[in-house]
Amino acid sequence: MPSYCRNWRRRTRMRITKLRLQNLNSLHGTWEIDFAHPDYVNEGLFAITGPTGAGKTTILDAICLALYGQTPRLGKITKSDNDVMSRHQGECMAEVTFATEQGEYRAFWYQHRARRHAGGALQHPRHELIDAATGKLLEEKVSQVPAVVEQLSGLDFNRFTRSMMLAQGQFAAFLNADEGERSALLEQITGSEIYARISQAAHSKYKMQRDLLQRLQDELGTIQPLAEDERDAIKTELNQVKAQVDETDTQYQACERSAQWVETLTKLEHEWSQLTERQAAHSKEVAEFSEQRKQLEKDAQARPFASALNHLRYLQQQLTRSQQLFTTEQAALPTLKESSEKTGSQAQRARDELATSKEQWTTLQPEIDKARTLDQSLQLIKQRYQSECAQQEKAYHEQTALVDIVSELEQKLSQQQDELQSLTDWLEAHSNEGNLANQLPLLSEQRTQLEQRQAECVAAEQSLKQQRETLQALQSKPSSAQLAQQQDALTKQLSVDKERYKALQEMISQTLLEQKLADFRNELVAGEACPLCGSVEHPAPLHSDASVESTLQTKRSELAELERSLVATQQQLQQLEIEQAVGASERVQQEQAQQAALVREQEHLQRAQQSYTELLQSWQARVSRWLGDEAEVDDVSAAKQTDMLHQLQTMRGRYETTLAKQQGLRGELTSLSARLEGVQEQRAEKQRLSAELKTRVERTGAEREQLQQQRQQLLAGESVAAVVERWQQRLGQAEQSREQLEQQAQQAQQAFERAQLSSQQLQQRVEELEQEQRSAGKQLEAGLNEAGFDDLESLQQALLDDAIQARLSKQARELDASSQWLKTEAERLQRELSEAKAQQPADAAANQLELKRLKAMLADLHQRQGALQTRLEADETLRRQQRDKLDAVKRQQAKTDEWATLDTLIGSADGKKYRKFAQGLTFEIMIDYANQKLRKMTERYLLVRDEAEPLKLNVMDDYQAGEIRSTRNLSGGESFLVSLALALGLAQMASSKVRVDSLFLDEGFGTLDEEALDQALDTLASLRQDGKMIGLISHVGSLKERIATQLQVQAGAAGRSVLAGPGVRQLDPEQTGNE
Repeated sequence: MPSYCRNWRRRTRMRITKLRLQNLNSLHGTWEIDFAHPDYVNEGLFAITGPTGAGKTTILDAICLALYGQTPRLGKITKSDNDVMSRHQGECMAEVTFATEQGEYRAFWYQHRARRHAGGALQHPRHELIDAATGKLLEEKVSQVPAVVEQLSGLDFNRFTRSMMLAQGQFAAFLNADEGERSALLEQITGSEIYARISQAAHSKYKMQRDLLQRLQDELGTIQPLAEDERDAIKTELNQVKAQVDETDTQYQACERSAQWVETLTKLEHEWSQLTERQAAHSKEVAEFSEQRKQLEKDAQARPFASALNHLRYLQQQLTRSQQLFTTEQAALPTLKESSEKTGSQAQRARDELATSKEQWTTLQPEIDKARTLDQSLQLIKQRYQSECAQQEKAYHEQTALVDIVSELEQKLSQQQDELQSLTDWLEAHSNEGNLANQLPLLSEQRTQLEQRQAECVAAEQSLKQQRETLQALQSKPSSAQLAQQQDALTKQLSVDKERYKALQEMISQTLLEQKLADFRNELVAGEACPLCGSVEHPAPLHSDASVESTLQTKRSELAELERSLVATQQQLQQLEIEQAVGASERVQQEQAQQAALVREQEHLQRAQQSYTELLQSWQARVSRWLGDEAEVDDVSAAKQTDMLHQLQTMRGRYETTLAKQQGLRGELTSLSARLEGVQEQRAEKQRLSAELKTRVERTGAEREQLQQQRQQLLAGESVAAVVERWQQRLGQAEQSREQLEQQAQQAQQAFERAQLSSQQLQQRVEELEQEQRSAGKQLEAGLNEAGFDDLESLQQALLDDAIQARLSKQARELDASSQWLKTEAERLQRELSEAKAQQPADAAANQLELKRLKAMLADLHQRQGALQTRLEADETLRRQQRDKLDAVKRQQAKTDEWATLDTLIGSADGKKYRKFAQGLTFEIMIDYANQKLRKMTERYLLVRDEAEPLKLNVMDDYQAGEIRSTRNLSGGESFLVSLALALGLAQMASSKVRVDSLFLDEGFGTLDEEALDQALDTLASLRQDGKMIGLISHVGSLKERIATQLQVQAGAAGRSVLAGPGVRQLDPEQTGNE
């Protein structure tokens, strides 16, 4: 399936499930709204209520801020501009949890000032998108998060505010959008962009198939196989060459058999010569190896005695080693005995010294215990003395520091009292600015209404201009007499064009006939009779083929132009007949209706201008309370209005800052006074403590001096640890010396005993080896005499090294094998030479020459045969390629015809042809849905599609006999109802791209009467069965009585508001998570 078809099946759902916000406009602190609360889910319709300026629209600002990093009223929030953060706060945050078909996601936006202080510079904002199920961070770049949100939801910021969250001042944005903007929104909301891609794909596919067809036709023209007569001539020549090859090959085989005898004899004589050379070389190798062969024979005689000889050698080596060890052991025995006796005496002396030291240590123990007790008492009193001295010094320093602190606090208290008096005087002088906090939101809302009224005035002026132009067009239409004159002139022109058309057709037929005769003339051959007239002379034609073709092309172009002229003339005649049929009476009715519409538009414009003027005067009156004459000028431009609001906001901020500073300073003064009293009490307490600590230090010092004198009389003043350590070291050394000497004495005695035993064992081993050696020698000498060896030395000389023996044995075997092979090969060659000489043929030299000639002839014939065969095979390949290419052209022609038909119907390079058609159908479906909702709210209007502009909206006014009106001419209340119907139509429409399950409406309900308001709310409530959630933002009091579920924004003191309602809770700063 193509990728655009797969994308067409994708479906995106968008629903807001939870909102968290912190310090946005008047909503100070951190708030959470759970839109998954049962009250919202079950009711489906809820109201966001509160007084003007309390912060209702801030809830929608928070949603936009979390998703897209901007709001409908302020645009993008950046490091240089953030008017959404609450006053006197250092940070703000918005977080939205939303669900789509792909899953649930959390969009988080956050910005703070330097050190999170209200006066700090703004820092770069953070923007993150997180998978709510796994906690995985999907995107954290500020520039990329809105794009990923658009990818998941199918809505960018502009489409979001026009289809899902209709913000204040933009409620009728879809209604008033131009064709391009409305097309883009429909494309995203309905998924109709697939039709543009289909249109482009159809056009592209047709071009591709057309180009492929042309390429196949070009390739077909390049394939040129042989003509049939040329192909037959090549086949005949090939058969002749094949016959010559067979005949020559037979002759060659006969000559080849005769020539083989010479080659065989020459080969045998050459092999005999080589064999003779190898025999001579072999004889030389055998003679040179005679001495090594004799050594091998002696080695073979001595090899049986090798084992006995090796054993005798081994016994001799063991005997020599044992005799050497015995001599060594005998020499060491006297020394070992003397060492044993000496170490025994030393061990006894060490034992006696250890016993004496232990008796002296026992006598010293009572004095050591008494000294240890005095040392502990001295240590305790020393610690107490040091502690009391440190406390005395600390108390003195603290007393000095408290004196300085009291002086500093008294000076600071005086300065803050002066500053507080200055702030109080300023606030009394600017007391009227304190009311700005409550009045500014109302002034901002009135400013927004001014912009709406001004826009209505502009729309009314444009509609009035269109009505005037329409009336002028009706009045400028020609009269019946003029229409009759135009009809007569067109009838005459049509008659002339038809006569000219007939003459051109006859001229083209005559030219085609002449061209066909010229083709026949080209086929005539000089000197041969013409098949038509029999003449053998063929004069040249009067006109060349190129001239005839040029004339024909010119006439055809004139004929096509004349056909278009005929069609246009006939259409003009039909239009004139229609206009005459309408008659003058209908034109009069149209002019009267247009005059009435023009009067209505003038009245609408006057009402809009009057409303704008009254609202502007009210706004100026409010502003003049603070700005005076500056706000009383007659013409206050939009820029001037904005500047005035900025001045008022600056005044409000200055007053609030000063008031907050005054309150903070009062708190600081109270705290400072309390702190001064506490410090003075601490200073008195430190003075008393210093005197008491001085007395205690003197008493403890005298006690310590007395104990030191008593300790000096014990152990000569030496420390207990030093005395104990010295005696323990002395006893340890004596004990260690005793153990070492006893161990040495034991080791010396054991060494002497081992040496005696070893000497006896070695003496016995020597005697055994001498007896075994004599016996083995006698047995070996008896065998040698029998084998022909005189003594052991001659036996050793006869034995070869194992490696040498193996190498010589291998060499002897190889020489014997070569001798046998040479003998056999000589017998074979002698036999074959005798047989070859007996079979010598006659005239062998002549056969050799004939063989060469026949071989050259065969090579030439084979080359000719291959060339002819190759030409036939190449021609066959070309013929097969031509057939395949012709089939491919036919198949491609069928494909191209199919795609050409599809391209004619829906194809275009920019995709507009099919997209406009599909969007028109979609637009009609949306209008049908919207009319279903509109009928429930009013019976007066129906939405209709403009016939001339497929994506333009008009309304049919049933109260004016079904008159078709522009949507720009509707009043504020009418525009609201139509916009609401369109928004609900979009939400209800079963789209292939975006399903809008959450809808927020901000403003407009104040323009409806009681009956219209009830009908609008009933229509909205009916959407609950489709699983949709709709929030209404309005300050209209009657909404509270009609909607049970309410999210209340309650205005508090100092411009701070709080939220109340289902799913609402205020969080601690620690609970905000990502901050």
